Amino acid sequence: MRIFEERQSFRQWWLFLILGVVILVISIQLFRKQAIFSEQEKIMLIFFALVPGILVSLLIFSMSLNTRIDSTGIKVKWKPLSFFKKQYSWNEISQVYVRTYAPIREYGGWGLRGFGVNKAWNVSGNSGIQIKTKSGKKFLIGTREPEQAKQVLTRYSNNQKS
Repeated sequence: MRIFEERQSFRQWWLFLILGVVILVISIQLFRKQAIFSEQEKIMLIFFALVPGILVSLLIFSMSLNTRIDSTGIKVKWKPLSFFKKQYSWNEISQVYVRTYAPIREYGGWGLRGFGVNKAWNVSGNSGIQIKTKSGKKFLIGTREPEQAKQVLTRYSNNQKS
């Protein structure tokens, strides 16, 4: 295997539940209190209370974490937020391997996580591609396909040692 590509999206049932409950609670509160507001106030309430929740939900469900490992190195980016991207060439990496990690304990959950030299980008699960750079930084990329990632990493890691 020469190239590893993976696309992950937020599709956890509990995330749907949380966002749905928040939008439902806001909607119920707006409709319960609608009699005391004028038409103009109702429109403003909907705009400032309900629309942001729906937009945030749409953003979360349109986001995907895209990872590519090939002969040039490791690339990862969040779509549609393409300003969140990282690229590591093989000569920048001192060590890379697949590992099991504790998302909540080590990074505080899923998403764009971490501070300083130890960061993680993940969507779900507890398997990740751990990158350690020659400058001492650590970066973990979550993966749902650890065995396939391991095969490609072994291929390119061995090529760098020779």
